[in-house]
Amino acid sequence: MLQNFRDISSFDGFVSGSGLIDIPLHGRKFTWYKPDGSCKSRIDTIVLGIKVKDFVSSKWQSYSIEGWGCYVVKEKFKCLTKDLKSWNRMVFSTIEKNIEKQSDVIQKLDLIDEVFGLEDYEVIRRNEAPALLFRELN
Repeated sequence: MLQNFRDISSFDGFVSGSGLIDIPLHGRKFTWYKPDGSCKSRIDTIVLGIKVKDFVSSKWQSYSIEGWGCYVVKEKFKCLTKDLKSWNRMVFSTIEKNIEKQSDVIQKLDLIDEVFGLEDYEVIRRNEAPALLFRELN
């Protein structure tokens, strides 16, 4: 039980430290139950970076579509889908390059470590690389 609490706390710390948010969903609190009721889970949780939330929010509000409710929502989703595809290509192509760069740094330092060991500055660089990846995704 204590290990489970530590795992949950660790994950919550990761989510908070990465600037991610948990979008509250309507409906039931849990979406999955173990048959004996000893375990409950919410498997439909969506976690988004703040940049994505801000982008979606600003785009959604910028669309000026007239008509009845369902039509407006449908048309806004069509516009948002188009804008998200474009934004995704622009943002994530850069992120993919940075991920590749940080992965190369990690791989090279791991190889150096296997043969010679790492200097203090290399250990620091090796430990910073994953954090840079997470920061890039935010």
